[in-house]
Amino acid sequence: MEPTGGEVEQDVVVEHVVFTSDDGAFSVVRVAAEAGGSAFVAAGRFPIHLAEGDPLAVTGRFEEHPRFGRRFKVAAARPRLPVTEDGIRRYLRSGRIRGIGPKLAERLVDAFGTDTLRVLEDEPDRLLTVTGVGKARLEELVRVFSEGKEQRDTLVFLQGLGLGPAVSQEIWQRVGGDTLGRVRNDPWGLADDVAGVGFLTADRIAGSLGLAGDHPARLRAGLQHVLNEGLDAGHVCCAAPGLVARAAELLSIAEGVVEGALENAVASRALLSVAPGAEEVSRVYLPVMLKAEVEVAARMLALAKAPAPRVADRLPFDSTASLALTSEQESAVRLLLSSRVSVLSGGPGVGKTTVLRLAVEAWRQAGLKVALASPTGRAARRLAEAAGHGASTLHKLFGLIPGAPSEGKTLGADVLVIDETSMLDLPLFVRVLRRVPDGTSLVLVGDPDQLPSVGPGSVLADVLASEQFPTARLTRVFRQAEGSRIIENAHRINRGETPAFPAQGEPGDCFFVAKDTAEAAAEMIQRLFLERIPARFGIDPRSGIQVLSPMHRGAVGTEALNRRLSEALNGGRKTLERGNRTFREGDRVMQTRNDYDVDVMNGDMGVVIAVDIERSAVEVDFYGRRVTLDKGHLDDLEPAFAVTVHKAQGGEFPAVILPLLGEHYLMLKRNVLYTAVTRAQRVLVIVGTHRALHQSIRDDRMTRRGGELLARLQGRALIEVPPVAGT
Repeated sequence: MEPTGGEVEQDVVVEHVVFTSDDGAFSVVRVAAEAGGSAFVAAGRFPIHLAEGDPLAVTGRFEEHPRFGRRFKVAAARPRLPVTEDGIRRYLRSGRIRGIGPKLAERLVDAFGTDTLRVLEDEPDRLLTVTGVGKARLEELVRVFSEGKEQRDTLVFLQGLGLGPAVSQEIWQRVGGDTLGRVRNDPWGLADDVAGVGFLTADRIAGSLGLAGDHPARLRAGLQHVLNEGLDAGHVCCAAPGLVARAAELLSIAEGVVEGALENAVASRALLSVAPGAEEVSRVYLPVMLKAEVEVAARMLALAKAPAPRVADRLPFDSTASLALTSEQESAVRLLLSSRVSVLSGGPGVGKTTVLRLAVEAWRQAGLKVALASPTGRAARRLAEAAGHGASTLHKLFGLIPGAPSEGKTLGADVLVIDETSMLDLPLFVRVLRRVPDGTSLVLVGDPDQLPSVGPGSVLADVLASEQFPTARLTRVFRQAEGSRIIENAHRINRGETPAFPAQGEPGDCFFVAKDTAEAAAEMIQRLFLERIPARFGIDPRSGIQVLSPMHRGAVGTEALNRRLSEALNGGRKTLERGNRTFREGDRVMQTRNDYDVDVMNGDMGVVIAVDIERSAVEVDFYGRRVTLDKGHLDDLEPAFAVTVHKAQGGEFPAVILPLLGEHYLMLKRNVLYTAVTRAQRVLVIVGTHRALHQSIRDDRMTRRGGELLARLQGRALIEVPPVAGT
């Protein structure tokens, strides 16, 4: 081993991979000098995902790490081909060259020694003299070896541009042998094709390659990036002047130049510009979003034109169940049963569940098949319990599985009920409507005062505002909910009024605890979670108490609160670190994306029952079903003692604790507060400042999302799909 000190370069071979970060950007490996010598530990960034037997050229220096001791700190590394017989033998046995197994590797090295790889590259016909190598196998070996060399050169090139191994490997897999040409000529195109490469990364690559700032591909990519930013904020389209101004700022280019680029993009159909009226500003869409918006409007109007079913006429309300209905609720049931497309809306406690349960029973008695679905797994589970009928996610019902060869399946039911429609975004809704046959009855159920969908569009709000479909708006609080201060306060908040809380010592179910600082609020939340709510209401903190925070960051954000509550409840138990997330045995967790490999849906909540550190895996109990999630699935799992209000939508919890402080100013909005309050079933405790509470109630501004679905439903804009390149 070299002494600690100056920078050195060595040819080494990987003996063992000790650790690799989640993004592959940092690894710790045990290596040995190929020319001989003792093994040592090397740590740093490597251009490829390493495996045993990989030969590398590393540059760096030996150091004494305060925690890990003596190791080689890698400043630069590149893959190379081995030069010694032992190194070549180990390399060929490693599986890096498909088609060469251990036995053939031995025969090749025995035949050609240190010249083996040169023969494979320059004189491949000589390999025909080796037992087991025929013409077909030789062609395959030459092809694989050539691809491997091209891949190594490409990965080294991408590393030189500052990209990590995971992203570099993704680029190679998506683009292949054309990677160098694509990156040199149009790096911005990577943002469309490769996960993990956004516009800003691609633009930095372009700058390092010396490409011009007014390159046409850069201008087009900048416009697309701004539109994609709009999608992330919920907008389906963007007004042309705002798009040009934002793109010009992003690109540091004059607006006139960007306007010209926009005209070119529209002319080539890369982007589409639509002006609903002669006096209105043009709106610019990505083609896929314009097509989705037009299709949703056309399909909804077409479904509504079908003859209405006659279920309500055949099943008058003479059952004992109907005696408990208010006249408003009975009218709502009849409306759902007699309409081809209808909407059921209302806040908490107004009896939407009762109406829906009776309607489902009436459809079933009439011999109709009913399908119930929601956007998330947790919402679907709650819907099934409320309606007394099986329910699933929309993705599962229609077979909308990412990456599957099938385009989904047609609905096999006469009636489709979609609950929690406020969570339904435009891209999902259009995929659903494409698979709903003519003659199907469609019912949308939701609370328009809750938070809008995470994805683009305002489906429920636009459908209601259009007034084109029969709608039952329930307003009267059902008598079973009377006396609940949670329900009462939810409606008060929705009207812009201050909630009513019991005086200290008085009984109740809705409380406010004043705390002026985030640190004091975090301490109180821990006490409420672990001691006060369990002692007073008998609710188990491990399963029944949910903290909802408006934001991720800060002392009372979800990240800090999850760490605090996990340590308090499960400190000392087996733990797995995954990036910036920690999973302990006993921790509550939430799935954040549909994972069809293990049949766990977005929004499903569970408890970690076992941790396997060696496999980087956890076993989770999801509603009584044990599921093992390893490294390939853990990215979609997150701690869930505390979750954001948005992620809690569609679910209800026995007790809810809500921090509300000035540091949440960006999210101090009425619909955020209202949504959080309506998640609580038995107990709600707000912890924070009166000022933050009042600010939340005052700010009832609902950001108008860019889009023309409302205009299309009302006939004020086209509902014909315009010609789009590639469709």
